[in-house]
This record gives sequence, structure tokens and C-alpha cells, in this order.
Amino acid sequence: TTGYGDLVPMTVIGKLVGCLTMLLGLVLIALPITVISENFAQEYQQQQLAQLQAAEEQWLAQRLSEANSSGGVAGWQTVAEASAFASAGLTS
Repeated sequence: TTGYGDLVPMTVIGKLVGCLTMLLGLVLIALPITVISENFAQEYQQQQLAQLQAAEEQWLAQRLSEANSSGGVAGWQTVAEASAFASAGLTS
């Protein structure tokens, strides 16, 4: 139907054009929405991962500064080295 349903296509060609218009409208709306939502989900996940990594770096830097001030860990010079040791499972 068109509008409130008071005007409808009467001929076969009119009904075909109406059907094709409806299907084309669905395709033009449905496909971009799935692509956009998938890209949004990926971007959101990357931001969450970046925040987690930043928090982990901050935690490691704090632990290193505490350890260095107490003389506990003399060999670790940078957060990157500490992170490499931590990922290798060489820390407590």
C-alpha cells in the first residue's frame, strides 16, 4: 500500500514495481546496518582492549617503582621489560 492504504496499485506492473521497491528498500537498509554494527562492535572491542592494556601498564609501572624503591627488583629497567617477564610467566 501507499500512505494510509487508500491508494493501491491495480495493475500487475504496478504491483510488481511496488514489490520490487519494497524489497530494494529492505536490502538498502538492512545490509548497511549489519556492516555498520559489526564495525562498531570491532571498534568498541579494540577500545576496551586498549584501556585494559593501559591499566595493566600503569599497574606494572607502579609495581616496578615500588619494587625498585624497596630494592626488590634491580634488573627490570622499563615497563616493557616487566611486561615481557610477566607475559612469559617469570614473575610472581
